[in-house]
Amino acid sequence: MKSSIVLFVLAFILVTVQAAIIRGTNADRMARGLPPRAPAKLYTPTRVSEEKRHKPSSTPTSVCKPDQGQQVCCEQITTASNPEAKLLLGLLGIKLPPEATVGLECLDVKFGLPCVFKTACCEASFLGGAIDTGCLVPN
Repeated sequence: MKSSIVLFVLAFILVTVQAAIIRGTNADRMARGLPPRAPAKLYTPTRVSEEKRHKPSSTPTSVCKPDQGQQVCCEQITTASNPEAKLLLGLLGIKLPPEATVGLECLDVKFGLPCVFKTACCEASFLGGAIDTGCLVPN
C-alpha cells in the first residue's frame, strides 16, 4: 500500500515535470515552428465609473454675434480707401465703398489665446487672412 502511494506520487511528479518541459518558452515553440502563446493576464482590468470622471468645462464664447461674422485678430483695421487695402482689393477684383471697414493681416482667433493686435468680426477672408472684408470692431 505504501509503495503504491510512493509510486503514485513519483508518477505525478514525473508527469508534472514532463508537462513543464513540453510547454516550454515561446522561443522553444517558435524554434519548433509553432506560434507563440498568448501572454498571461496578470491582472483583471476594472472599469472606471462615470461618477469619477471629470466633466469638461464650458466652451468659451466669441465676442462676435452670429450675424457679424467670424472673430479674427487683425494687425490693422482700416477702410477700403487705405492704399494697402485698395491694392489687395483691386488684385482680387473686389469693389467696396471707400468707407467700408477691412482688416489687414488677420488670423482666426483660437478661443483662450490672446490677440495682441485688434479683435474684429469679419464676414469674409481672402488670401489666407491677408485681407478680411465686412469687419466690425466689437465694443
